[in-house]
Amino acid sequence: MANPFSSPGNRTTNMPTAPPGHTPRRSSYAAVVSGTTPTTDVFGFDCANRDHPSSDQRHLIDPRHTLNGSWGTPSHGDARDGVSGQGGRAEGRDVVETLVPAWIAVDERKGMTFELIEKAAPVEAEGVQMLPSRWNANDKYAGLEVLRDGCEVAFTGGKTTEYEAYSIRADHAMPVQSGIYYFEVKIVSRKVEDSSIAIGFSTKDVPLSRPPGWEPNSWAYHGDDGHSYCCQSSGKTYGPTFTTDDVIGCGVNFHTESAFFTKNGNHLGTAFREVRGKLFPSVGMMKPGEHVWVNFGQSPFEFDIDSMILKEKKAIEEQVAATSTANLAPPLDETSLIQSLVLQYLAHDGYVETAKAFSDEVRSEKQALNIGNKEEVKGFEFHDDGDASQ
Repeated sequence: MANPFSSPGNRTTNMPTAPPGHTPRRSSYAAVVSGTTPTTDVFGFDCANRDHPSSDQRHLIDPRHTLNGSWGTPSHGDARDGVSGQGGRAEGRDVVETLVPAWIAVDERKGMTFELIEKAAPVEAEGVQMLPSRWNANDKYAGLEVLRDGCEVAFTGGKTTEYEAYSIRADHAMPVQSGIYYFEVKIVSRKVEDSSIAIGFSTKDVPLSRPPGWEPNSWAYHGDDGHSYCCQSSGKTYGPTFTTDDVIGCGVNFHTESAFFTKNGNHLGTAFREVRGKLFPSVGMMKPGEHVWVNFGQSPFEFDIDSMILKEKKAIEEQVAATSTANLAPPLDETSLIQSLVLQYLAHDGYVETAKAFSDEVRSEKQALNIGNKEEVKGFEFHDDGDASQ
């Protein structure tokens, strides 16, 4: 039997005609010999009448489209035309209808691929706490009126009883990060007889129907008697009384958990100790005509708070410098220091078993080198790191 592919002259004339730039699919050897070479490929696409002759891949089946579309599984008529004989037509159609769904199923089982990147979870930085800037018009007792830019407050209500007062708090709490927080209140006007203005601070849950200092979690310096009030209605002798045009300063040292007051720039000494909590600057008034203005730092202070802060900072630095570090860890040579650092790294990063094995190995080595020395090798005891990476 002659080889039908031996030379161009022996090729069958039934080979499909392909457009320029497209190489048609070869017919099978049996089809050439029998003279039944189809004019279309086995998938039912006419190689000579393609919609887009320039594409080299349009004869492939795209599983992403619907099976009945122009790029899906061919119609039954096309499949029959592409396979010779009745049995061949049925087999060709069955092959296509079997392979295509299987192809799609395999593609769907692959799923989506994700790239895993191992890194530590992001740590949210602590936000900067807002500073008090004005009186909070929404955090006051009825009868007080906030004036101007929010830094003035006046008593506009009726006469109160002996145990009542109108109080107000600032818009933000005093920030603990400041170390020492300080503000000043100027007495703009007041009723000379039987008047009482209280200047201090309190937590958010303290009732505003009483002056600060009379309720738990509130501290204040009262101007009618000069007493300091700490979380109760009975006060202690502290400083002088104050009246119109006096400037009263209030400061909280969060490092020592203490509070102090000033009058017209003069320090009056420590008023309270063990001061804790989220504290808001606060004032209280009891009589009509009382009016105050607060300085949260928008203007220079009467008291030299900067010098006090520098003095406190210097005292802390001296305390740190005076602390001995000789007994914090035994002195180590270079080799021991490197081994200690490696052990700390393994323990901190969560390599617990490796760290234990490394510690035992180092201890065994050192004990072997100190045969004549009965002293126990110290400095390489393994301890679980509570902050180790999980």
